[in-house]
Amino acid sequence: MREEQRAPATGPSDDVVFRELVEEAPAIVFVARPDGSMAYVNRAWTVMSGHAAAVVLDGGWAEVVHPDDAAEVGTAWRRAIVCAVPFRAEFRIRDGAGDPRWVISHAVPIFDAAGAVTAWYGTVFDVDARHTAESALRSLSDAIPQLVWINDALGNAIHVNSRWTEYTGLDVGASLGRGWIAALHPDEIESAHKLWVDALASGRFESDRLYRLRRHDGVYRWFVTHAVAVRDEDGALVRWYGTNTDVDDQYRAAQRRAVVARAGDALSRALDIDGMLDRFAELLVEELADEVTIRLPGGRTFARSRAMPRDDAPTLRVSLRHRDAELGTIVLRNRSPFDADQTALLEELAARAGVAIENALLYEREHRVAVTLQRALLPAALPTVEGLTFDAVYFPGATDAEIGGDWYDAIALLDGRVLVSIGDVTGRGLTAAVIMGRTRQALETLATYESDPVRLLDSADAVLRRAHPDAIVTALVGVIDPAIGTMTYATAGHPTPFVRATDGTIRRLPGRGLPLGLREGHHQPATTIVLPPSSLAVFFTDGLTEATRDIDEGERRLIAALDDPAVAEGRAPAAALVARVLDEAIRDDVAVLTVRVSDALDASGAWTVRWSFDARESARAHDVRDAFVETLSSFGTAVDLAAAQLVFAELVGNAVRHAPGAIDVVLRWDDPSAPLLDVIDDGPGFTVPGALPAAESESGRGLYLVSQLTREFTVTREPGRGARARAVLR
Repeated sequence: MREEQRAPATGPSDDVVFRELVEEAPAIVFVARPDGSMAYVNRAWTVMSGHAAAVVLDGGWAEVVHPDDAAEVGTAWRRAIVCAVPFRAEFRIRDGAGDPRWVISHAVPIFDAAGAVTAWYGTVFDVDARHTAESALRSLSDAIPQLVWINDALGNAIHVNSRWTEYTGLDVGASLGRGWIAALHPDEIESAHKLWVDALASGRFESDRLYRLRRHDGVYRWFVTHAVAVRDEDGALVRWYGTNTDVDDQYRAAQRRAVVARAGDALSRALDIDGMLDRFAELLVEELADEVTIRLPGGRTFARSRAMPRDDAPTLRVSLRHRDAELGTIVLRNRSPFDADQTALLEELAARAGVAIENALLYEREHRVAVTLQRALLPAALPTVEGLTFDAVYFPGATDAEIGGDWYDAIALLDGRVLVSIGDVTGRGLTAAVIMGRTRQALETLATYESDPVRLLDSADAVLRRAHPDAIVTALVGVIDPAIGTMTYATAGHPTPFVRATDGTIRRLPGRGLPLGLREGHHQPATTIVLPPSSLAVFFTDGLTEATRDIDEGERRLIAALDDPAVAEGRAPAAALVARVLDEAIRDDVAVLTVRVSDALDASGAWTVRWSFDARESARAHDVRDAFVETLSSFGTAVDLAAAQLVFAELVGNAVRHAPGAIDVVLRWDDPSAPLLDVIDDGPGFTVPGALPAAESESGRGLYLVSQLTREFTVTREPGRGARARAVLR
């Protein structure tokens, strides 16, 4: 018979070790059978309670529970047994001396593989010290001015202090559990419910929340709520300690200041009375009433509502007055009665509104006078000239009562040409209007004996400096010759016009110069452009393109509007352009002048630009060069600018050195990809060298260079003049 093999002894079994650890644990540990009878309790039970372990085994534990808590604890334990769910309860036991002690007990079921409960493992902790402190806290809570409450772990009230019952009129029994909800304002019950749901989920209370609580007389006051969570020795949440502090006076004062500040902003943002009172009525609806109606003399009414109150709803009416003058009334209707604070606030707001309304009415009167005067300073009618059709509009800025300095003008000259001008005086007010009128008059008077736009601007600059040495005016002057379809123009710091050809091509005309009042030094010479048949030239002040506070965006809108045949070919293009570009309120003065060229004019359909100067004014050649380069760039032509500048310098330099008298520089686009540059002079003429001159010869080297930098280069005699040097630019 074989000898039975046994494992060597290595120490106590796991069960023994576990039993020893449990016995030494500072907390009470117990094991119950599936039916709930106690099978084991460790040594800590005797240390804490003073009872022997045998007292609580089997069903003896029920005899240890305090009689006042026995029924509730027994019910909770039986429910856990039947439902096989964790058990938790806080109750009193009687210790060995018969004195009550508060404990908290937890137990969880243990299941076998089939899902049947095999045992219950539980703990019991002594929380008597906490309950003693809590009892002291409850007594202390009656002595402080705040509303104090204690909620259990689930948010149910288990204590409220005497201040709570005195304020709310709810007795203790009606306040416990979820009864405290009855004191909340109906509009805040949902918010309070969410607050507790979040608190129970996170274990943190979002303190310092504001809620209205109903006083015993039905009045609601604002309270700030603060709460902290209390946890047991295991870290489980067992209590919520909270307070409600009355901050109604401070809250209402802060709200009143905020409403008054918002009203001040609404009433002072602009002097437009309609917009101002619309915003004011909207604020009153948000803050004070369900329905607001503001009535001014003459039947002007401003109304707002968020709900339709009953016909018999409470009504609050106050007068709008300023300096003993009756300006109108404010009528408020609401579902609930108005209290004294609301009445006082409305009276304060009405007083502020009275001042704002008086200012706005004064503004309206001044604005009407300003617009009337401004329009009187503009031309009463535009000239009727064969081959040209004029259209113009002026809109005063909607945000300023003062007179602006924008103008447009078109004057038929005795020789059949037409002087057009447009400009803008820096600044506003009566002085700006006077300067505008003086500048227009000066240009009109000077045009009787001077036709060069540059000299016209220089002369107007001299007049302005003498009369108004500190004034600054932007202006553009053009002289249109309908007989040959040209316009010669110059600018003094003013935006140059756009021209739309009959094929839909849109060009921004080149040009720059210092404003009147600052014109010193060299200026670009006058530029002459051939206006294509059926073209439309658009002159404007910067109020049109700067309304969006983005000049590039404003010009994009203007080009897009001109690109639309319904606008450009319509009967009133000036007004149509303003309507299309300015889709919001007009902030600044806007003046627009358009000139449509007849399709019957004997003018080339190609874009042609011309500059003229005297060879004796050689410095002018630099100004013409700048205008030449600017034109090539602004017309968007794909040209080698560096080569074009060298060609220009050689041809114009040659004319200045060898040809006395006038020099004309003409830039023409017969072929959009190959601009033609003509330099016409009164000289004897010259020939183009066929080959590069010898190294020792300087003569002809520049002209040879021109022939190499261009597609084609020719020199011909110009009837009645001298030579015409023509270069087809690359």
